[in-house]
Amino acid sequence: MSDRIDDLAKTVAQRPTRRSALLGVGALALGSLGILSVSQRTAARDSECRQCKRTCRRNNRKPGKKNPTNCARRCRDRCNT
Repeated sequence: MSDRIDDLAKTVAQRPTRRSALLGVGALALGSLGILSVSQRTAARDSECRQCKRTCRRNNRKPGKKNPTNCARRCRDRCNT
């Protein structure tokens, strides 16, 4: 048991090679790019949803409009994808 802990301590204490350090940084960069693209996609979808509902509500407020549209139902495909 103590041999394992000693080996682990030696491994942690050693300086990493340049190659392994670059691989680690590269993996972190790729992971952050993946998270960023997902968050941007979500933000774009939310803005499409808001824009659809805004234009629908604006059209409902027009003076000659007798039967207002249900904006939640009309914009459902843009808001739930």
